[in-house]
Amino acid sequence: MDLFDSNCRIMPIKSSDRDAVASYIDYHAYLPDSYPNMSTEEIERAMVNLRNKKISVPEKMQAIVILAHAGTLAAHQALLDYQPVAEAELKIWLKIAIDESEMWLDD
Repeated sequence: MDLFDSNCRIMPIKSSDRDAVASYIDYHAYLPDSYPNMSTEEIERAMVNLRNKKISVPEKMQAIVILAHAGTLAAHQALLDYQPVAEAELKIWLKIAIDESEMWLDD
């Protein structure tokens, strides 16, 4: 989902992608109460939940947002590893989460 073309002009975004971006941003309201001081256990649980086929998509959404804000290389790698096998409705969420995770790693 590149937003810019080779001339650095903003590219049009499909409405479904726009909805996914909006829902990702809105989901930040559901970060755990412990944020920004999430425990290692919370982060590890999110990594496990992301790969668990029995976990619902909304639970995976929570895991993605937690991992995006964890600020650890392991959490970032978990997002990268999950991207190729993610459910279709989570692809844009993962792209945004990976970008956000990189931002936290740069800090």
